[in-house]
Amino acid sequence: MMSVAELAFRIEAWAAWEEGAEGRWHGGPSGASGIAAAPASDAPVILRRRIGEIGRNALRAAWGLPKVGDARFVFASRHGEPDRTVEILQALTSGDLPSPASFSLSVHNALAGLLSVASRNHRGHTALAAGVDSFCYGLLEAVGCLAEAPDEPVLLVAYDAPTPAPYDEFAALSAEPAMVLALLLSAAETAGAPAIALSLEATESGGQAQGAARSFLDFMLSGAPGGDYLGQRERWHWRHVQVH
Repeated sequence: MMSVAELAFRIEAWAAWEEGAEGRWHGGPSGASGIAAAPASDAPVILRRRIGEIGRNALRAAWGLPKVGDARFVFASRHGEPDRTVEILQALTSGDLPSPASFSLSVHNALAGLLSVASRNHRGHTALAAGVDSFCYGLLEAVGCLAEAPDEPVLLVAYDAPTPAPYDEFAALSAEPAMVLALLLSAAETAGAPAIALSLEATESGGQAQGAARSFLDFMLSGAPGGDYLGQRERWHWRHVQVH
């Protein structure tokens, strides 16, 4: 099997939200774990108005992290805001035009654009979709950005919600609850400092029921030395390391 060399990075701070009875939040500085208070709800109106629940929580998680005005953004989502997409399609099938607000917010980079405007961040940003492996490729893109510009932190925001009817039958992970995982990453350059190493290897076939972002969150919360995720074409590995 072909494998890729390990790529090391640090997590300076993070926040996560899971759909549930209490809408649980996790997060804190590097190394922190457990349930945390929700980020302060002082986000600008532009980050709250006319945005669905999954989008609001993605932006709330990102806004609550440090360096949001200085970091490069990588947004990763399989479906974006699926409720908005279905709403637009239903309007079109009824012979109506979608509202300008819904249409403008339906593009895949809409949330990254809103966050960049609110934070006055003019750095380059990326929004990607890679099926069930969207988080993994988002993480790979973020680490690649660090390799290209080690002095620039990267904010990775991964978010997804189940696809609503009538498209739920086509989503392999439609039963998985909605969740958000926001990570502020920096380069692992200080000798002796803790870091995380990412690697992957090609597989003939794969795919597991639990999503990649959920697997990575479990890895952070458990304090386990390492973890992995079986994607559609690759097996992804992450482990705690010391920088040499």
